[in-house]
Amino acid sequence: MNAKWTRTNDPLGNTVHQFVAEYVDHRKVTGCLWIPKQETRLGVVVAFMHGASGDRLQAPIPYLSNLFANQGVASLAIDGPVHGLRKKLDGGRIALYAEMSKPKAFNHLFKDWELALELVETKLKFSIDTVSYFGLSMGSFFGIPYLANRHLTGKSTAVAVLGLMGPTGVVSPFRKRLLRDASNVHCPLNFLVQQEDEMFSRAGCLELFDALASSSKQIRENPGKHAAVPQSEFDYSFKFISDQLLEDACHQKS
Repeated sequence: MNAKWTRTNDPLGNTVHQFVAEYVDHRKVTGCLWIPKQETRLGVVVAFMHGASGDRLQAPIPYLSNLFANQGVASLAIDGPVHGLRKKLDGGRIALYAEMSKPKAFNHLFKDWELALELVETKLKFSIDTVSYFGLSMGSFFGIPYLANRHLTGKSTAVAVLGLMGPTGVVSPFRKRLLRDASNVHCPLNFLVQQEDEMFSRAGCLELFDALASSSKQIRENPGKHAAVPQSEFDYSFKFISDQLLEDACHQKS
């Protein structure tokens, strides 16, 4: 592996550690790591995936990552397969459709996360034993299969925030895959729905939510279109993840 780390600022002006990693027999993996300035909660990482037209620094990732950093929790965001520092074509939906036509597209993304987490372990100098996940829209399209894969390979996920996604519209070719993978997502989760979402119908979002196997799950709806998620939901998502991480930490100590 050949990895290059650089320091830069996120859109909010905070320091972030950016990496470009070249792996033998695997594609380039790129992303950012937010490292707490004060005492770090060892073993804990929040993993982020952005939407289909974004990258590792798409809102609200920097906002949430800095909130977590203030709690001593590191955050990791990687670029999607055709996005950001590994951009192809338009770096958005056109390129993504081409990528998803490849038979092992999801497997490649699972490997991206595996390699990125290994790289971050080396950087942080601790083993990651608690992973939580935040991903809306494309972040859920990739996130649900990823969380299912973690479960099926014996890796637990502490908590997840998902949403703005249903097995309809542009992702209807992957309907069976999404619903099947949803049945293997078991972590506590919060699911967001926009009632006038122009990309994924409310009925489709509810269908996907119902398919998620988590015994502890909740859905939160707001008026507005796909990208109009209110700031209050991001603040709630931060609290939702933080509370679950604290609960897990208490259980580990008891």
